[in-house]
Amino acid sequence: MGSTTGGDNDMSKVQESILEQGKKTKVCPRCGKEKSLDKFSNGKREKDEKHCWCKECCKKYRQENREKLRIKRKQYNQSHKEETSEYNEKYHQEHKEERKEYNKQYHQKNKEKINERRRQYRQEHKDEWEQYSQDHKEETREYNKKYRQEHKKERNEHERNKRKTDPLSKFKADIRVLVYRAFKNLKLIKGGKTFELLGYTPKELYIHLMSFVNKPCVYNKCNIEELITVENSQNDHIIPTCIAETKEDIIKLNQLNNLRLIHVECNLKKSPEDSQMKREKKTNDKKKTKTRN
Repeated sequence: MGSTTGGDNDMSKVQESILEQGKKTKVCPRCGKEKSLDKFSNGKREKDEKHCWCKECCKKYRQENREKLRIKRKQYNQSHKEETSEYNEKYHQEHKEERKEYNKQYHQKNKEKINERRRQYRQEHKDEWEQYSQDHKEETREYNKKYRQEHKKERNEHERNKRKTDPLSKFKADIRVLVYRAFKNLKLIKGGKTFELLGYTPKELYIHLMSFVNKPCVYNKCNIEELITVENSQNDHIIPTCIAETKEDIIKLNQLNNLRLIHVECNLKKSPEDSQMKREKKTNDKKKTKTRN
C-alpha cells in the first residue's frame, strides 16, 4: 500500500509540475499517459477543473462496469428521488436550447443506429409493446392529435424537406395524394391504409419508379433530351385515374404496372389527353346504355 501511495503522490507532483510550467497537458493516473487537457472531461472538484482520468479511460471503465454502475445509479436515484427530480428539472430548464440542439445533432448523426435499436427493442418486447398500445390506445391517440395540432407548421416543413432529399418519402407522399384525390373525386371512402389497399410496399414502389431514373422519358410525345431524375419528373398513370368509376378501378389503376416517371412538362401536356380520354369513355358508356335499352 505504501508504494501505491507514493506512486500516486509522484504522479500528482508530475501533474502539478506540468500545470505550473503552463503546459496544456496532464498525466492520466489510470493509463499513465500524458495527454492534452481536451482529452479530459471537466471536473469542478479538481484543482485544474479537469477529471483525473482521461476520457478514454472513463469510457473504458463505464463499459467494463456497465451493470454495476447502472445498479448503483438506480439505488442512488431511489434514495434521493426528490433531490434528483428537482436537479433534473432545474438543469433541463437552464440548458433547454443546448440540449435541444445536441439531441438534434445526435439524432442526425446516429439515425440508423437509433432506428435499429428501436426495432430490436420492439422485437424483443413485442408482447409488452402490443399490450401497452392496447391499454393506452385513447391516451396515445389524444396525445398524437394534440401534438400534430401544436406542431403543424414544424411537421409540414419537416415533411417538405424530407420529400426534397429522400426519393422514397417523395414517392410515398405522391401516391398517397393521388389515391386520396381519386377517392375524393368519386366521393368514395378509402377505408384503409393506402399501401394495404394497393397490395405493395413503399420499397417496391421505390424500386419500380427508380428504374425510370437516368433514362430518357418514356412519354411518346416527349421532345426533351434531358434524362429523367427524381427532381425533374412526376409520378404518372399510363391509363389515367380520372376514368375510374369504382373503388376497384382506383386500386387497379394505381398498380405498379400503370405507374411511371415522366418529365414534369410532359405530364402537363398529357393532362388534356387524360381529360379527352375521360370524355370519350363517358360517351361510349352512354352509347352502351342506350343500346341495352
